Amino acid sequence: EEEKEEEKEEEKEEEKEEEKEEEEEERKEKEEEEEEEKEEEEEERKLGIEVTFIYICSPNFSISSRTRALSEISSVLPAGEHGKESF
Repeated sequence: EEEKEEEKEEEKEEEKEEEKEEEEEERKEKEEEEEEEKEEEEEERKLGIEVTFIYICSPNFSISSRTRALSEISSVLPAGEHGKESF
């Protein structure tokens, strides 16, 4: 009977370890997904800025329209990124 109890204890411990490992894997996967989403959002934001910039540089825009659009672009850039965007 003692052996059976020991086996049960060992099985419980193994199950707990497996659960911990699964939880850790799920947590890592979730973190990776969140990081990928952030990167995609950043790329979309930069692409939107680039497209807007190219569009407002067309000869169809007046100088005041260009200035206004450029100030709007500058306002959406995080602090410290002004001038770092590759247009």
